Amino acid sequence: YEFSEEEYKILVDYIKEKIDIIKESISCLFDSFLNPNFTLENLELEKDILKQFHQNTYNNKTKYAAMRFTNEMYSGEIQNISSYGTYDQVDLVTLDDIVDAYNMLLNSKCYMFVTGDIKSDVIVSELNNYDLSRFNKYEFEEKLEFVDSFKKEIVSANKQVDEQDINQTIMFIGYRSDIRRNTPHRFTLMFLSALLGEYFHSVLFQVIREEHNLAYAIGTQLNMDKGAIHVYAKISEDNIELVEKLVMEEIEKI
Repeated sequence: YEFSEEEYKILVDYIKEKIDIIKESISCLFDSFLNPNFTLENLELEKDILKQFHQNTYNNKTKYAAMRFTNEMYSGEIQNISSYGTYDQVDLVTLDDIVDAYNMLLNSKCYMFVTGDIKSDVIVSELNNYDLSRFNKYEFEEKLEFVDSFKKEIVSANKQVDEQDINQTIMFIGYRSDIRRNTPHRFTLMFLSALLGEYFHSVLFQVIREEHNLAYAIGTQLNMDKGAIHVYAKISEDNIELVEKLVMEEIEKI
């Protein structure tokens, strides 16, 4: 794209100073990370924000159902651990806990992710102007993999029901596989999820909502880190068994 003379004047006028973005960005990163402001006032503020988040999640019944589904399907697995904790856990956190966690963080392996049109040697050169000895390990890697390879043996399906006074039922069904984002069949699993329920022309939408008029909403979500497909539906309580039966039938057909 070539700027017109008028556009170029606006651009030059907007950026009044010549700034070394890389230098300033890394300086800001190190300053905020290595000089944290741990105070009781900030801690209580963050606690209030986090407790409000948990309350909002509970009030949003779709989000709450998704959270409960995750709790049940991935019970005993890393996937089940929320970085937000629980509402009751928030008040238990002390300032000493924060400082301990911060010190543990400083001694952990460090990764830096950079997105944009910039050469890695420019980043590394600027980083080397700082004292990196406080980090346990500092290294550059071309490729990182974050894959949960844990395989859970499923003997039988586990059904869990939570009852609340709401207008519609929210149903989740989970299917697991050994496929992960670093395995050859990852694109096949993506295609399967799309075929089942990610679009308006997908099978579950067409059959259960359009043909039988049994769902306010229905679709699938793909969890590639676990090789899992989640089927979700917002339905009437009277239609739970029928919708479950139709979902199973369409999957069997595929």
